[in-house]
Amino acid sequence: AWSADGTRIAFVRASTASGKLEPADINGWYDSGGGIWVVDVATGTARRIVENAFGPSFTRDGKQLAFDAGWSGARRIWISDAEGRNPRAITTDSSEAVVHSEAAWSPDGRLIAFRRIEKAASDIGVVEVATQRVRWITRDNVLDMNPAWSPRGDALYFSSARGGGINVWRVGVSPGGEVVRQPEQ
Repeated sequence: AWSADGTRIAFVRASTASGKLEPADINGWYDSGGGIWVVDVATGTARRIVENAFGPSFTRDGKQLAFDAGWSGARRIWISDAEGRNPRAITTDSSEAVVHSEAAWSPDGRLIAFRRIEKAASDIGVVEVATQRVRWITRDNVLDMNPAWSPRGDALYFSSARGGGINVWRVGVSPGGEVVRQPEQ
C-alpha cells in the first residue's frame, strides 16, 4: 500500500529474517508469522510498524492505516495512526470461526471495505469507521474477494466467482456504503 504522498510503501514481511510467509489457504490469507513494515522510497530504509498483522491500507490523506490482525481472537479489521500506534478493532463478528481481511479505505476515509471469510464462503462488507456499523455488499454463497474502491467512492470493485470463473465485478454504493446498483461483471 502506498502512502498518500508517495514517500512510503507498507507491506507484509515474515517475522524472522530467514522465514517465509506462505498463504495458509488457496485464497491467500495468512495464519501468523508476519508484520507490517514500511519502506521509505527515497532512502530504502525499512522498519516494522505493526507486529502480527497483514493487509495494510493507508487512508488517502496518509494519516491512518487499516489492517487485519488476530490479537484478541479471530482476525478482524483494525485501524491505527500511520505509524501503527493506538490500534483499535473496527470490526466484530458473532463467530470466532470467521476471518475479516483485505481492508480497503474509501477515498473519503469514512468507510473500510473488507472481506469476511467463513469456511468456503466469503463476502464483501463495508464498515463505517465512526459507528462501526457494517453493511453487506455481497451476502451469498459465492467466492468474493479483493475489494477496491472507485476513485470517487461511488462503486466497489471485487473479484468474484459469481459468473463462473473468477472475474472482476462492480457494485454501485452510496456515500454511506449501501448498495445502490446490483453487481455487474
